[in-house]
Amino acid sequence: MTVRTDLHIHSCLSPCADEDMTPADLAGMSFINGQRLIALTDHNSARNCPAAAAAAAAYGLGFIPGMEVTTSEDIHAVCLFPDLCCALDFDGYIYRHIPDIPNRPEVFGNQVILDADGCVLGTEPRLLITGCDISILDLPGIVAGYGGVCYPAHIDREGNGLLGILGAWPPELDVRAAEVNLSFVKQQFSGGAGQNTGCGGAETGVGAGVGAEAGARAGVGAGTGAGAVAGTGAEAGVENNDRFGRFRGLIPEGARLIAASDAHRLSDLPPAGFPIELESADFSGLARWINSAR
Repeated sequence: MTVRTDLHIHSCLSPCADEDMTPADLAGMSFINGQRLIALTDHNSARNCPAAAAAAAAYGLGFIPGMEVTTSEDIHAVCLFPDLCCALDFDGYIYRHIPDIPNRPEVFGNQVILDADGCVLGTEPRLLITGCDISILDLPGIVAGYGGVCYPAHIDREGNGLLGILGAWPPELDVRAAEVNLSFVKQQFSGGAGQNTGCGGAETGVGAGVGAEAGARAGVGAGTGAGAVAGTGAEAGVENNDRFGRFRGLIPEGARLIAASDAHRLSDLPPAGFPIELESADFSGLARWINSAR
């Protein structure tokens, strides 16, 4: 069945996200926009996932607890888990592997932890947007040990994107999916400048980072199909969209391409979501789809 998804959303726990990105509000807006399966992926933390899970359940949304990990190479990776227990256990593991640098809310923003009723439980004092001491090559095996799956985030961006940082996909990286971040497409379609909504800097295509030939194949800043993606929530699916099919030459053959918003504010959440053909609108359905990649 076709499931409309958004598998990369930040809450007010991420310091670069708006404080109105409460778990209840992001779940409510996702429901209004037509999504049916969402994932909360705050920077290096899963502590707002319990509240988001409760809010999603209230709206009848499928929910996957997750995290966006910043690796030792400064690469962002989406990590998703089958349940809250696994996600929070992984949260504790990652917390021991990020530096103990105090957050400065006046510079980086607040890091707010909420309960299911939207009440503030506290704020995280340690800065969450730093890199951990785990390599992108080691992360997939660690995540698998907690029952989860992971894949590089927003590979079409230079800032914190695997291709922009490493220049090419490392052959020893054992993952079966990669994410493209479509927030810039919505802004281009509406006449905006296409600025990044996240913490990674300007929304620049990967062509400059991986060479002219790869840049031509990636075609992040050119080509057609932006209207279809931004206006209808990628009706044909990202894997069948010519604009993003150009990433095929940059990732392993058969790997899944997953579109997501990387939303940091309510206005970033996409209308209708991004469709994936899944057996079920939950982690099991997504994991089966990813792991069935050739």
